[in-house]
Amino acid sequence: MIKNMQSNLIIKESGFSLVELIIATCILSILGSIVVSGFGRQNHNARLSNTAQIIINFFESGRRMSLNNSTTCILQVNHIQKTVSINNSQECTGLDSISLSNMFQREEDMQVCGSANISDQEFNCDVNLAPSTTIVFTPKGNASQGAIIKLVSPRTQNGYCIVITEPVGHVMKGRLRNNTCDFSS
Repeated sequence: MIKNMQSNLIIKESGFSLVELIIATCILSILGSIVVSGFGRQNHNARLSNTAQIIINFFESGRRMSLNNSTTCILQVNHIQKTVSINNSQECTGLDSISLSNMFQREEDMQVCGSANISDQEFNCDVNLAPSTTIVFTPKGNASQGAIIKLVSPRTQNGYCIVITEPVGHVMKGRLRNNTCDFSS
């Protein structure tokens, strides 16, 4: 009889079934992909911001150089080659050209465009614009020719605007949202 009772007892084991483990793995995979894509987007935005700051530092250095050396400094942003350089390097020495393409793994991750008309802040980078934008700082450190430069992420259509005001030569950075420059933040 005792032997008969022991065979009727079912021993239950605790643990997770295979189905439960597969569902948990799927949920963790989905959450992981969301985190990775958010991190990639944040990393891309940080690279755009860093690139904008490098351009601002270059412009400020050109402005200080023109003021300190009492000479005109002509800076140029080449939209096609994605470079920032000094046009009159014999008068303004000491600043090397910067290649903005080196800031990103793929060159198509960033668009550069600009205009000498700083009042037109809603121009579209996809329209055929001039291949470069020129900024001229006078010997007094003022800007006789200002400009607006846009750094755009083709993925998000957001980015940064950099404006060099004339005649003061003040350099400002703003956010680009929906093709409109916002300098309030």
